[in-house]
Amino acid sequence: MIDRYLTQVATKAVSPTSGNAIDKLTLKDLLDWASPEVQLFKNSFGFVSPDATLAGAKQIMDKIPKCGDVFVTQTGKATEPIIGWVTDNLIIENATV
Repeated sequence: MIDRYLTQVATKAVSPTSGNAIDKLTLKDLLDWASPEVQLFKNSFGFVSPDATLAGAKQIMDKIPKCGDVFVTQTGKATEPIIGWVTDNLIIENATV
């Protein structure tokens, strides 16, 4: 979805509601995009703080239907700038049994 949005902005098929240039886009620009997939996207990720473990990120993912991503913010709040990104694939690659 991120790639699709960026492609549409780059080809001028859509204009960000913020008026931001492509190199200044934020997650808010993507979430404000009027696309049918945005509602699913808005509700399919979680947030953790930098001190969270991968197990903690996995617990957040497990609580959210169709969640495959957890974003890292300073205190784990959705209203803060994103400073990291944990994917379900990263968790699987680092899982030990």
